[in-house]
Amino acid sequence: MTGILWLAPRSPIAVLARYENAQAQHLMLAYGIERSPHIVGLSVTIAVINEAYDGEVQALRAILPSWLPCQNQNPHITISWVDGSAPVRSNLMLEGEHREEPFEAIVHCMVEFVEWGSKPSQKKTWRDRPLQQCQHIWKTGGQAGQQCSELTRRSPRYCTKHRP
Repeated sequence: MTGILWLAPRSPIAVLARYENAQAQHLMLAYGIERSPHIVGLSVTIAVINEAYDGEVQALRAILPSWLPCQNQNPHITISWVDGSAPVRSNLMLEGEHREEPFEAIVHCMVEFVEWGSKPSQKKTWRDRPLQQCQHIWKTGGQAGQQCSELTRRSPRYCTKHRP
């Protein structure tokens, strides 16, 4: 079985897209390889260290554990891109001129393998829901009347701290 080996975050990374096109968040490890049964399904923790962007594409630069194979010289998660560009352009952007700003996060991921020709699931998951602001509003104390600033994909729209 030939396909793509990638990391899928267990929960979405809360980052605002700079451009109009986006995709499900993932970090591509290897493209056009045979299935690696010894690492598929493993949990991996990565560090996101910077947000990188130019006029076409936006990505988060990541640091991977040394034992994890990665074909990209600059491991990253593509976040968004402009019409007429493509997510793969992140590789070129990170090697050339671009801007970077600090963006620190620890991301818990799962190693997944996508087989060539496999049809994507038609079943919607929580990852397909858009990020929305938590609807919790404080009723007491010094924060009375303020709305929680956390982003969530949960339904109803409460973050993990405020879900009923």
